[in-house]
Amino acid sequence: MKHRIKIGRMHRALSRLAATAFVAALTVTLVPVNANAEEISNGVTPTCDEAYYAMLDYYGNLKESSVVKSYSMNGVSKLTDYGQYDKINNLTNDAKPTVSGNTTTFDFGKNVPDHFYFEGKTTQPFKELPWS
Repeated sequence: MKHRIKIGRMHRALSRLAATAFVAALTVTLVPVNANAEEISNGVTPTCDEAYYAMLDYYGNLKESSVVKSYSMNGVSKLTDYGQYDKINNLTNDAKPTVSGNTTTFDFGKNVPDHFYFEGKTTQPFKELPWS
């Protein structure tokens, strides 16, 4: 009986460790990304850092996932992102996204933040992983 309890605890600990390693392996940094169609006349565009987060259940099945993007705006007032998202949450201010297919646009007008963050809820990257 004691051996079963120890094995069960070890299995849970290893599963949690594997899930943490999985999420860490999916964290991706992309710099620079020319995600903005509107460039300033001197050619400056926003740069992007991107991280994919996946929450898994005990068996490794996907429960929830999202992409969080951080843009260094470099003075650009309009940002266009090309990604497939089920839901978009602006994490910086109250600017509303305009969504058309796989194109998401934020227009900040004169209130351009130095850094802009948003979360895109999506399962797409998880479905495209080369393992299950």
